[in-house]
Amino acid sequence: MPGRKEGEDEITGRITAPMPGLIVSLGAETGKPVARGETLAVLEAMKMQHQIVAPMDATIRAVHVTPGKQVSAGDVMIELDPIEDRGHKP
Repeated sequence: MPGRKEGEDEITGRITAPMPGLIVSLGAETGKPVARGETLAVLEAMKMQHQIVAPMDATIRAVHVTPGKQVSAGDVMIELDPIEDRGHKP
């Protein structure tokens, strides 16, 4: 189950914490390409684990969290640079 709503993240390239919690795992690394829907981090909140997923195909620009770090709702966790659709040719 995705832990983020799509929309603003697609525009800003910022992945923010949807709620306060603890980062239990991190799959994001600066410079790594990721596909839409790929799990970037897992946030534990209210005794449940929430997957934080990429809202688009992108390259990771910056990672601001580490496993074991507490985050507050709205904290920027990961920043992305969108990858343009290269499959479409005019």
